[in-house]
Amino acid sequence: MHGIEKKKKKELTPVELAALLHYRFVRIHPFDDGNGRMARLLMNFVLLKNQLAPIIIKSTDKKNYLFALNQADAGEIGAFVDYIVQQLCWSLNLYIRAANGEEIDENDDLQKEISVWKKGLKGDEKESSHRTTELVLELFLKGGLLDLFKEFESQIGQFRDLFYDSSLEYMLNGGHTQSNFHNFKEMVVSFPGRDSIFNLSARAVLRDFKPLPNPSIAFFPHVAINFEFNRYNVRSENGILMIKPYTVNLSSKDRSDILDPIIRQLFTDVKTAARIKG
Repeated sequence: MHGIEKKKKKELTPVELAALLHYRFVRIHPFDDGNGRMARLLMNFVLLKNQLAPIIIKSTDKKNYLFALNQADAGEIGAFVDYIVQQLCWSLNLYIRAANGEEIDENDDLQKEISVWKKGLKGDEKESSHRTTELVLELFLKGGLLDLFKEFESQIGQFRDLFYDSSLEYMLNGGHTQSNFHNFKEMVVSFPGRDSIFNLSARAVLRDFKPLPNPSIAFFPHVAINFEFNRYNVRSENGILMIKPYTVNLSSKDRSDILDPIIRQLFTDVKTAARIKG
């Protein structure tokens, strides 16, 4: 046991002074919270002032740390000093290993990292659900997807009178096709099977461009929604335009951001075609 209480301040070693300052601050307990953290900061401040390395007290060693403080409360202040000396030696060894480029993660560090990572995954689960038919239908009817297809049909309508042959095709999973929007909606709503809707799309077929002497030219603008396991994406012939988790609907601005480049590209292509001489 260290006879610290019998020593004068000038006789204390830096480690003893740091440990005693830590203990007395915790015993005073001046704040409602954070007293332990402040005590450890004061302890390390003393060590750094005396050109010693700061001490790391691992969270996994909390039981021994509190036991040493309890011994100090019982009058065994030397037991707490001994504990601090042990932690200083462990911390110095850690710093040396790190300086030499050695692996410093210990098994308990790994277990803590795994635990934190798993908690993060659980947090992500709250933000994003996985695909089910019920969830897809909710997005389709109330989450802006149905509105996206309606707005696509409306904007394509600006060009249909320029073609001798024009139509719209609505597809479910790339194979079930309807030419009528109402029928398409009913097909999606009544489609059987859990987790069975993977893709919804709309494609315009614009053939035989009227302004040309030889009108055999066609355009096929389309918009498609792909339902992945934990998110959905919206794409056109130019690639993916937007990706969202299932917990986030398509807003009016989102739909505008999706359709604007599609319609702009179609307009550019139609204007280019109109300048072609037969």
